[in-house]
This record gives sequence, C-alpha cells and structure tokens, in this order.
Amino acid sequence: PKGWHVLSRHPWRVDGFVKLAADADYKAGWYKQARRDLRQWEENFLNKGYCIEAVSLEEYSSAYAKSTVRKKVGLDPLEILQRKCAAHSGGDTMQLFGVRNTATREVVAGIALLYSPTFNSSKYECPFILQEAKKIYAMTALIDHWFKESLKRGISLLVFSAFWNPGEPKNWKAFSLFKSHFGPQLVTYPPALWKFVRGKLY
Repeated sequence: PKGWHVLSRHPWRVDGFVKLAADADYKAGWYKQARRDLRQWEENFLNKGYCIEAVSLEEYSSAYAKSTVRKKVGLDPLEILQRKCAAHSGGDTMQLFGVRNTATREVVAGIALLYSPTFNSSKYECPFILQEAKKIYAMTALIDHWFKESLKRGISLLVFSAFWNPGEPKNWKAFSLFKSHFGPQLVTYPPALWKFVRGKLY
C-alpha cells in the first residue's frame, strides 16, 4: 500500500496445514513414496528390532546431541524445546516420542508433539534422526505416529511449520521436501510492512 515499505520481497514464512477427519483415511493425501516408506517400516522394522515409545526429555536431549540435525543447525531447537517442556510441566499438551533400537536401547530418532486444546490443533518440533534411522524410515514412522495420536485426541488440524522459501538456508530444502510428502496445504505469509508516522516506526 502507498506509504508502506518492505525489507524483503520474500515471504515472511511458509507453513503447511493438514485437516484431519476421523472417518477418512489420513494417508489418502500422502505422496506414494511416503506410503511406501511407511509400509516398509511396518513390514520390516516395527517390533522387529525397533519400536516407538514415549521418552524422557533427558533421553531425548542425549539422542538429539548425536543426531544429524544437531550437526546442521546446532542446539537452538533443543534449547527452545527444553524451555517449552519446563513451561508445559505437569500438563497434557506436550509429548516426546522416539524410535528405539530394542537391542541397544538407543533412541535413534525423535519428535516432540505439541497440542493446542484452544485451537484443536497440533504441531511437531525439534525432530531428529541418527544415521541408523535413515535406513528404517524412522521419521516417516514418527510422522504417522503423530497423525494417529492426534486422531486419538480428536485433533482436526495439523501444522507443518517453516517450509523452505527463497532466502532461507539451503539445508532446509531436503526436510521441506520430506514434509511436503504428507499432503499439507501450504500457506505463504507476506513480508512485514513498515512506515514512519510522525517519526515513529509502524
């Protein structure tokens, strides 16, 4: 609009949303590859050396520190998660799940699930995988677990946050592509506008 300015022409943020319905197959909107990967997990790895379990923050943090995500983006996502866990302590609005190697007892992948009763929605944060998890489709298994847990709670909206867009770090691209395989509808937020009014910045 006239008188307003932008610092960047790139979107401020791109998020993805999936609507859940209890009477519908949530995998119908998934890409073929995601459905195939989930089938591989269920047929070859689920309860055959690996399982999905609720894990403590301490175990989650220890496994994250060994992950490929830790090497790429550092500890910031984990530190944010730790603060949120402290804020949600004693409540039922956050869960930590991991894929566990049942022989070594090591957690090889993890996902943090957050729930909003107010908005009947859920999002996940601070996902990670170790090298071992890549060959067993662990992250696809955890995304599927998120869908199932949300349905149990009657959640109707899943939020996939922070998709890559021009101007973002290039190492986001691969994970954004992975998230797109689960059928989210993308929403692009326009860049922030600003202007001076009587010497003040708005």
